[in-house]
Amino acid sequence: MFLSRDPRAFGGNEQTGTAGLYIIEAHDPTRLRLLGFHAVPAGHTTACINQCRFLWSGGPFHSGVGHQPKSWNGQPVWVTGVADPQAP
Repeated sequence: MFLSRDPRAFGGNEQTGTAGLYIIEAHDPTRLRLLGFHAVPAGHTTACINQCRFLWSGGPFHSGVGHQPKSWNGQPVWVTGVADPQAP
């Protein structure tokens, strides 16, 4: 299971917050297990693409990870490979 984290979560904002992806193993829904958190520049909305081998994340600008040109106007889209969920 993949859960996106908006940089505005937990009292953060677009400049100070942490955007990213929580990766959770959910084979047994009664025993969810957090595999990890992977910081990415976009983290408002995430969708699986290519049979869920990749995640397409979009959302507000976050300057803490990666390079984002000013021409993006704060709406980046980020692709993350998750074929190996423990090493995105």
